[in-house]
Amino acid sequence: IDGEPRKVLFNANRNGFLYSLDRASGELITAREFAEQSWALSLEENGRPQRNPSALPSAGGTRVWPNSVGATNWWPPAYHPRARLLCLPVVDGPSVYYTQETRYEPGKPFVAVVGQQSFNEAARRFVRCLNDASGALVWEKELQTIGGRLLNINMSGLLMTAGNLLFAGDNTDFIALHAITGDELWRINTGGSILGPPVSYRAGGSQFVVVTSGRTLLAFGLPAEP
Repeated sequence: IDGEPRKVLFNANRNGFLYSLDRASGELITAREFAEQSWALSLEENGRPQRNPSALPSAGGTRVWPNSVGATNWWPPAYHPRARLLCLPVVDGPSVYYTQETRYEPGKPFVAVVGQQSFNEAARRFVRCLNDASGALVWEKELQTIGGRLLNINMSGLLMTAGNLLFAGDNTDFIALHAITGDELWRINTGGSILGPPVSYRAGGSQFVVVTSGRTLLAFGLPAEP
């Protein structure tokens, strides 16, 4: 970063911003949008948001990006240290946020704002790979939607390999992308939703990639080493 090596922590946040922090001091290095968002007008130098007053929840409902699931969530990202790519599972879509007439009572669940996915427009899903120093988009791969609208946002985590393969779930399909270009190299319909991240291991001189599809564990073998 700026010609100097830095020890960095990345946080791709549900709010639509990617934060890069000095992992020893917590100092903000960069902050940049990686998904569509309308709740913040801008960020200050320290990363604090300037909130958009028109995006506050209301009794009648306010449409705001990202949706209540988030621009990204628990889905594991992937990192390519040689290509300096940080790859994220991303959702672009709004929710309608409502305030509730509710009062806090100790020991009981309390939700002051409810977010409901906006069914008047599609939520779009992507794999996005960003430059690790600047957060700028290098490439993106749009995933499938169902009937033009994604009613249930199914996302999987990502797996990066040293052979420049990026594995991901796409609804019921398991896919492999070229990690540098984003080109799709391989796709197979597994018959079940892929929600967890794929993993890889080596046994007997061969490499295997394993993913859960519904309640089934599927293993795919790569050619053995010569």
